[in-house]
Amino acid sequence: MIKILHLSDIHMGSGFSHGRINPATGINTRLEDFVNTLAKCIDRAIA
Repeated sequence: MIKILHLSDIHMGSGFSHGRINPATGINTRLEDFVNTLAKCIDRAIA
């Protein structure tokens, strides 16, 4: 079976210009949200 994953307007690269630094991780919160959401999309695509 062929699966197609379509992502649009994911704002790749904007993770450093918005959000704030998460004191627990030292990573920008916008970037953390992006990475977590992208991981969910990938997990769903390969499930």
